[in-house]
Amino acid sequence: MTRILLLLVAGLAMGIVLWSSWRVDRRLFAGLALAAGVAMAALVLELFDTGEDTWEPLPADQIRLTLKDHHVTESGVRLTGTLENRGNRPVGRVMARVQVVECRQEPPCRVLAEAPFDLRLQVPPRKSYPFHHMTRMTVTPEVEKREWRVQVKSVYGYRR
Repeated sequence: MTRILLLLVAGLAMGIVLWSSWRVDRRLFAGLALAAGVAMAALVLELFDTGEDTWEPLPADQIRLTLKDHHVTESGVRLTGTLENRGNRPVGRVMARVQVVECRQEPPCRVLAEAPFDLRLQVPPRKSYPFHHMTRMTVTPEVEKREWRVQVKSVYGYRR
């Protein structure tokens, strides 16, 4: 949304400058129109750049997610914990899954509720960082008292 607003403001400013230059001198207008066209093309190309090509997959075993607390609200569950980067590369994004399980004597455990979540935190190598994340997950009071687990699905770091 911010990019679109920036594009509109820049387009309006360039239009005003071009209109003023048209009234003064045609050669000035031609030079400014060329410069404005190049600038607008760069802004439009930047509008569609998602930045996803800056991510590089990292091994998931270098991250340890520890869930310290969960709080059920009307809109979902607020998860609180620590993200520890045990690797030698900075981490920028961790995609994980939280599960509420019921384990009896015989394996496997039964999954009562689960939801994916995406943490976007900048964690330097061999450091840890607390996280607070709201996930859209409906949990009943009976299920809330069961065992909660977090599982790292994928990890992404920054390209060098």
